[in-house]
Amino acid sequence: MQNHIDELRRTKSGREIAKCRYSNLIMRAENIVNELDLGEHVAIITYGSAGGCWLVGNSDTDFSMLDDGTLSKEALIKIQNRICQEFSKDLAFGCKSWNRVKVNPMDLLSTRFVCGNRKLFEEQVLNDPVIADLGNEGTIISLLAGNDLHLEFMASEQFSRLMCCKYHTSKELPVGISYGDTKFFTGGVRWTQFIFMIAMLYSGNRFLSDTDINILADKGILSLDDIYKFYTALDFLLTVKDCCCEGSNIFFEHNINGIIQALQMTKEEIVSSYDEHTKLIELLCRKVHSKLVRDFPKNQGVLARITTDINELSAIVDSDDLLLWRTIALRSDMPASIRQNLKNKISDRQKIYPHTMLDEMEVMLVFSSSEIIKESELNAQKLEAKKNSWMTDKVMYYFDDTLRYCVNHPVLIRFAVHRSFLELFWTGNFSDIQDFYHDYIDRVIKYFHCLTLNPDDCVAVAKSACEQILNSGLFHPEHLTLMKKQINNVKIGD
Repeated sequence: MQNHIDELRRTKSGREIAKCRYSNLIMRAENIVNELDLGEHVAIITYGSAGGCWLVGNSDTDFSMLDDGTLSKEALIKIQNRICQEFSKDLAFGCKSWNRVKVNPMDLLSTRFVCGNRKLFEEQVLNDPVIADLGNEGTIISLLAGNDLHLEFMASEQFSRLMCCKYHTSKELPVGISYGDTKFFTGGVRWTQFIFMIAMLYSGNRFLSDTDINILADKGILSLDDIYKFYTALDFLLTVKDCCCEGSNIFFEHNINGIIQALQMTKEEIVSSYDEHTKLIELLCRKVHSKLVRDFPKNQGVLARITTDINELSAIVDSDDLLLWRTIALRSDMPASIRQNLKNKISDRQKIYPHTMLDEMEVMLVFSSSEIIKESELNAQKLEAKKNSWMTDKVMYYFDDTLRYCVNHPVLIRFAVHRSFLELFWTGNFSDIQDFYHDYIDRVIKYFHCLTLNPDDCVAVAKSACEQILNSGLFHPEHLTLMKKQINNVKIGD
């Protein structure tokens, strides 16, 4: 396959590269299901890059699984671990329970059947009334109406810091999101996905993989020439992203030489092409978004994006709708009273129902704020971000290194905690063990929620192991100095 990929790279055929890699993904997944002889009992599905037709080298590849209720939890975990073992070799593997995927409209739009029993996919996805409601026109418009601001946010330093601190290791993001990034930066792959989403809306389709953006020409939103240039730009971005061996910034030193060799272009030519294509995609994004806003002026999401009426804004904040909150949080023209009210609402809800989207909204409010941050405060934020990024890297490393392809193994989970908890507390120079525990377990929770069908069981084992350490008496002030000297000899529990 690699010879074929090399030829597709040389001709900058990015969409064909994605098709080739997705075909390979299907073949490998089918081999696993056949090997375990469980094909009639499960359906393997994907979402994200693969589900949206943007699967290239170094892509995040996310799976979920549906079953017919006859298999034990252990049997399902066996399939999950086998998939992890296979795809972690060359892709950034992720796995979530279907119940977590289906409540996220962005994940839901890119859902795609891979292999196994298609009847399960039809029954539990296509015919699920809850999922159909999440995919209704009103919800999709509410999502898309503020997405122009969300794309700008994802290209920002604040979002880059959030990603590095909370969700991605430095290996996945060796440089922050900045010029040259093919995924998040202005005009990158995420911006092309936005155009496909709007095309999906106008075509009446439920999934991105079924969408043809030529519908935008049929509707008079884009010209055929626009679409030709869009596909040329997308081909370029997918090709250079496929060439990246570390992260997705083409100018990162570990990536650019391989891209020059693969495309047989000079660095100057690559820079020029990147500038031309990303500017075009940004222009087309703003064009289709403007048409969406004009076509659906009464939609609540559109209202949240454009209204300046204080009463309408207050009602939107009081609605407790997260999609509408997101749009308000990203607007820089909000009155101070609305911003403060939303900030309070987010804080109150976070205490009762913690959610990743709420974490992001708090950062969005900073992004959209016109307040000038003092240099001392900015430096403090950077130091805090560096410490948070270090914690993310270390926790992910210890758990990856210990669990490998047995993410749900309780003995290995306890061992990962025992290997890392005390070591990170000392080397990170944390002054308060409870503060450390909060930061540590936050990373552990995110780790399992992204890698297993049954994250709650794994988190419970990890928390139990942490509490065993915390309640051991070792953290009494009289014992701290002695423990630090003898940390390598400390053994807690099994």
